[in-house]
Amino acid sequence: MLYVELTSSGDARHIHYAPYLDYRPWLPTSPASKRSWLAPECAWIGGDLEQKAQGYAVDHVVPEHLQKILKRKLELIAKTEAAVKERLTKEIVYWDHRAEELKSQEEAGKRNSKLNLPPPKPAIHPA
Repeated sequence: MLYVELTSSGDARHIHYAPYLDYRPWLPTSPASKRSWLAPECAWIGGDLEQKAQGYAVDHVVPEHLQKILKRKLELIAKTEAAVKERLTKEIVYWDHRAEELKSQEEAGKRNSKLNLPPPKPAIHPA
């Protein structure tokens, strides 16, 4: 979640934690709730607050967040790609070595040495 806090002076700022944990609910049954909305210091609270917060989030908070996520994901992709290439290279080296072992066993005439080797390719003679 991304949070934007608006102040009475009209400033907006990005809050990096869950700000609602610090707020307490304003209940309709609270004795001060009806008077508080009428107080002059609360005159800035209006219907356009949500649009102001969204506008600030779209212009400032979301691009910053996107860059952080993108950087982290690209690092993870690079790390995964390197691990996959390393593993595949090791597998290729292993199976090349194994093929050479089997070929040398076959050439030496050992029994069952052909089990893991593919059959020889038939020769194609031009007509």
